[in-house]
Amino acid sequence: MNSVKYGSEAESKEREDFIKLIPVPDEVFIAAAKRAVVIAGLSDETIEALHPEKESEPSLR
Repeated sequence: MNSVKYGSEAESKEREDFIKLIPVPDEVFIAAAKRAVVIAGLSDETIEALHPEKESEPSLR
């Protein structure tokens, strides 16, 4: 049977604080990640499933 080892509250808080330090990806990062996925040989459909394009804003007409 698999067992799970739970850390202390201090370790949990430390992990949470570390995760909060990770910045939100910007457009350059996303473009580089998509390029890496293409180079890896994944299809455009896979890229779209992993990170859908933003919905276009309605045009003012």
